Amino acid sequence: MAVMIKSFIRQTHWLLGITIGMVLPVIGITGAIMAFEDPIMEALSPGIVDVAPRPLPALTPDQLLARFAAQQPGAVPTLLIMAPKPGGAARLTFRVPGRQTAEAGISYLDPYTGRMLGMANGQAFFADVRRLHRFLLLGDEKQGPGKHITAAAAVCLMLFVLSGLYLRWPRRALDWKVWLKPDLTRRGRSLYWSLHAVAGTWFCVIYLIAPLTGLTWAYDWYLRGATTLLTGQAPPLETAAAPAPKAAGPRRLPQLDTAWKTLLAHDGAHLDSVLITIPKTSGKPVRLRYLNHDSPNDVAYNLLLVDGKSGAILKAARYDDLPLGQRIVTAKLAVHRGAFFGLPGAIVFMLASASLVLFPVTGLLLYLGRRRQQRVARDLAAATQAGAGAGRQDAGDAIPVAYASQGGTAEQLAWRSAAALIAGGRQARVVPLAALTVDELRQTGMLLVVAATYGAGEAPDAARGFARTAMAAPADLGAVRYAVLALGDRSYPDFCGFGRALDRWLAASGAQALFPCLSVDREDAAALQAWRTQLAALGAAHGDDEGWQRAFAHWRLAGRRLLNPGSPGGEAWEVVLDPPDSSDRHAPAWHAGDIAEIVPGHAHASPAEPPVRSYSIASLPGDGRLALLVRKTVLPGGGLGLGSGWLTHHAPVGDTMPLRIRRNTGFHPPALEQPVILIGAGTGLAGLLAHLRHRGAHRDTAAPAWLVFGERCARSDRWYTEQIDAWRADGTLQRVDLAFSRPDGEQGGSQARYVQDLLAAHAADVRRWIVDDGATVLVCGGMAMAQGVHDALAAILGAPVLDALAETGRYRRDVY
Repeated sequence: MAVMIKSFIRQTHWLLGITIGMVLPVIGITGAIMAFEDPIMEALSPGIVDVAPRPLPALTPDQLLARFAAQQPGAVPTLLIMAPKPGGAARLTFRVPGRQTAEAGISYLDPYTGRMLGMANGQAFFADVRRLHRFLLLGDEKQGPGKHITAAAAVCLMLFVLSGLYLRWPRRALDWKVWLKPDLTRRGRSLYWSLHAVAGTWFCVIYLIAPLTGLTWAYDWYLRGATTLLTGQAPPLETAAAPAPKAAGPRRLPQLDTAWKTLLAHDGAHLDSVLITIPKTSGKPVRLRYLNHDSPNDVAYNLLLVDGKSGAILKAARYDDLPLGQRIVTAKLAVHRGAFFGLPGAIVFMLASASLVLFPVTGLLLYLGRRRQQRVARDLAAATQAGAGAGRQDAGDAIPVAYASQGGTAEQLAWRSAAALIAGGRQARVVPLAALTVDELRQTGMLLVVAATYGAGEAPDAARGFARTAMAAPADLGAVRYAVLALGDRSYPDFCGFGRALDRWLAASGAQALFPCLSVDREDAAALQAWRTQLAALGAAHGDDEGWQRAFAHWRLAGRRLLNPGSPGGEAWEVVLDPPDSSDRHAPAWHAGDIAEIVPGHAHASPAEPPVRSYSIASLPGDGRLALLVRKTVLPGGGLGLGSGWLTHHAPVGDTMPLRIRRNTGFHPPALEQPVILIGAGTGLAGLLAHLRHRGAHRDTAAPAWLVFGERCARSDRWYTEQIDAWRADGTLQRVDLAFSRPDGEQGGSQARYVQDLLAAHAADVRRWIVDDGATVLVCGGMAMAQGVHDALAAILGAPVLDALAETGRYRRDVY
């Protein structure tokens, strides 16, 4: 249920982000432009906002209105802003008959002569920006869809903050680095996500305050509700004023000087600016709002309500004496812009507003990155089946080409074999050996098998069930003709043990061999050629060598770094290689779980002849480079291992080396909606890193992951700590457990722990993840570790359950 809720929130976050959320950059940029509107206009308007001081007394409000009336007959003044400082021009807002726009009714007045100076430079520009900010230039506050769109975007911004915090909530919630430090070492979608999430965290409070206050300008009902909540009393409802009675003569100007004198006597020594609301009818009190020199922000207005005739003070309220809620309501514009918190607050709010552009940009890059990964996945899937798509037909006379694969080679050769048969006019289908039953084998006229061997002569994981049940005793297969291609490594004692055992079982079951079992040592070219020759005798097309002897490309060694200085377990290196042409959209692609095969530079023969060394790939194509983890092997005589020595020590950085990628479909990622338990030790972390990068790139749909990793020493062997912490913070990893065989740096003692010990200690959790939650288990590392993990899992789940998991692809191993 929790996974479903999180998925729903993630999808809602994404859907709103690509729809109404695209309005937020417009609101953000315009808000940032207006952050310092008044200082900008003042700087651009010498002689308008300020005039040269004169040795004359400034005009009083009534005198200014009289001079204005002489210049604008019939205009109705509504708001007069006085600037008591020397040379400070007054600003008058007025209504002009026949004009509807506010810009036409604003002018600065010379404080000494009352001459109209016009609008400040940039005032019309900022008015347009304000309309774009509030209404998207679609109507105004009374009509049009603009304000409703921006209001919806404001609500969405709050939802983005709350849902984003939920989606990235880390296990170590009190670690500030997890929240506030972007990981600039990442690449591709992972970097974009880090910027997206961390920037959102930096400004999350602002992205709640700004829309909460901004909505007060959109809807009166919201303003009344917010005011009631903050002050405990609702503001008075505004009603349309009754039209003033028509006078027989010219309209009489309001009298403001009496109220002005009262203000000067009350607080004249500290005045900075005064807003005088001009009464609509005579006899009404005069409302004066004013700032002092020490006011905390530019809208922290004190209030003075004065009787216009007698000059008596009807109400006086200092901003600093108001309760916090009332101060917020009074200075809501300052809160909205951040000036409520002083100049630093205004600057931070401006940066937060401008940063709203970052989120659609990074979101778009994340979307494009996802599309690219989906395209790569489709290309890889097509490559797996290239040339053999017709081999999936289920015609009764189609030759089944079965495979038992551990590292992917057997499956690829099975597909190539089927493709060659189809090209020669035969019908063939590729099928996992584990999917065949004895009854199905009895109905098969011809059977071809490509079988790999795991460890010391054992069946590959997916074929264990077949070996335990079908091969337990001979079967009646007298009508079957068969051939076996056995894959193995002569360095192991039981070379091609499972393939040979399968050949013996088929013979004991009465099946007739088409030709003797062919054993292949590490894809030996001569043995593969013999298999192809026998296939040709069955009607297969010989074709070219592509796929049988996969071509090497020359990759450039971009760099390497030591991961564990001082480790008692030997040096472990991260080796990074650049592809032959990283700018080519068809550059080499691979999947999490695939293998890199490298020809060490010490061998001077052609790439098809010398020994090839295989390494799990730790990166993804989207990272732009291929990364490996290599343990430097020191031989008894002091020399270095052929492959590890070349990669970690001898190969010059910048030089190229032959490399090819082997698809390892048996260790490819499970479905993202399935939880995973990633288990490994040492450089086996490489294959697990690729899976974590795959899930991290799709964290919006990926189920939880649990990493169980073991190494030598806790002091020196905590590899990729920052990356793992980042995955824990962003939810890619839900749980991490580490085991160290030499916790104190010495040879293992009573405190030594291995990954299988962790599994046993958390057996109930392991069982819950696998049995209850449907998790897939991925194991990568050395054979001894893998066997220990296998025994621990068998003890927790039972051997039959573990074999069933292997057969269904929920227990996958990449073991060396």
